[in-house]
Amino acid sequence: KAGGTGVGEGIGMPVGLSELYKLGKAIGEGAFGFVRVAQQRLSRELIAVKTFEKVRLRDSSSRRRLENEIRVLQRIRHPHIVRLYEVFESPKRIHLCMEHVAHGTLHRHLTLHKKLPEGEVRRLVRQLVGALSYLHSRSIAHRDIKLENVLLDE
Repeated sequence: KAGGTGVGEGIGMPVGLSELYKLGKAIGEGAFGFVRVAQQRLSRELIAVKTFEKVRLRDSSSRRRLENEIRVLQRIRHPHIVRLYEVFESPKRIHLCMEHVAHGTLHRHLTLHKKLPEGEVRRLVRQLVGALSYLHSRSIAHRDIKLENVLLDE
């Protein structure tokens, strides 16, 4: 879905996005933008809004990678892969409204706690292998598997 071109909440959010979601604190940052938690105004459900600055997507390969990520996320459904709900575009940004995973990254968890119990490692590996098998069965390669991209829901 594409949002309107009007701007809301003072940060360049498309009006449709700002009408549907109340933007919260930043929970992550990457090379092309940032991630914020947001709350759906009607249901109060938390989501993650991954915002890409268009100025950082100037070269065509970066833009193509983002467009490909959106197409892939729109066609997959798996319990251990973050779900894409909708996409909004403003003149300066592209916003992906995604499933919120509450407990941060595996990298952050290991930085704080240094290790995981063996049973937890088995569970995580089983879930990762299941998600990757699902992607591979659909001829999709993840190409950026790292601790920072493994999100923990508990």
